[in-house]
Amino acid sequence: MPSILIVDDNSTLLELFEIVLKRSGYQTYTASGGRECLALLKNMLPDLILLDLMMEPMDGWETLAEIKKDVRTNNIPIIAVTGKQPTSNEIETYMDEIEGYVIKPLTVKGLSDLVLNFFKRRDAIENELETARKSGFDQKLLEEYRNLYRSIPVGKIILKLIGRSVPFLETELKRREERIEILQHQLGITIFPQ
Repeated sequence: MPSILIVDDNSTLLELFEIVLKRSGYQTYTASGGRECLALLKNMLPDLILLDLMMEPMDGWETLAEIKKDVRTNNIPIIAVTGKQPTSNEIETYMDEIEGYVIKPLTVKGLSDLVLNFFKRRDAIENELETARKSGFDQKLLEEYRNLYRSIPVGKIILKLIGRSVPFLETELKRREERIEILQHQLGITIFPQ
């Protein structure tokens, strides 16, 4: 059973997210802020973190930065959950550090689908990469594919949320899509990020 750490300073949302995800069959943990999240991570490594960005006194971006600094926790996937669109600076700084970006409010179905789709995508790419690994492909190429596979959808989600042209992001996404196509043929991988 996958484990999920939900981090939000809104106790009502925290409780609702926990109820929904437990009913969906996940093991859940909660933290009411960034500091509590970091304290919990000293004793556990969840399969996913749902991280609110607009928290006080330690906001979600600061929490994310601390998680990514720690070698024990830097590979834990994180989906940003927030009530605001990202700024250009936030996109440039954090796009490669998160698995998704979701604007509140979320419906019960929206939350369930978000988590289910994350785990389906993760499992699908891991199965493909394991097949390529067994065929003797270089670990660096496999890691590059994994990173591109997870970052392209995040960039597309952010562009959709912003609803306007962001030239640096559009250029970077195009470059990444071109590179992943090359790797896809090289590694014999059949799935492409959506």
